[in-house]
Amino acid sequence: MNSADCRSGENAQQDADRVMRHEYDWSTTKPSVAVVRSVALAADRDPRDLEILQQVVDTDGLDAIMKADSTDSSGPSIMFGFAGYEVTVHSDGFLVVRPAESDTV
Repeated sequence: MNSADCRSGENAQQDADRVMRHEYDWSTTKPSVAVVRSVALAADRDPRDLEILQQVVDTDGLDAIMKADSTDSSGPSIMFGFAGYEVTVHSDGFLVVRPAESDTV
């Protein structure tokens, strides 16, 4: 899988610590879809091979909370563990994926 397959044209950056930062437009991409795409890209895996995100977080709730404040940089952020990564979703469209520091995430 290449990054274009996963990002669908969204901006992504990865630093030396394997932390990936993505920028999405929540009006065109559901936050729950962005999480799966971003983690798949970070893990170099097909998104269909990841665990089911709904088993980790309420995806409808995540989408509703993030879309409600999509232009507010001081809006809510949600952090959770998914597929061996720590994921932080920000209401302004930024999403950060970093390798989990322990097996509990």
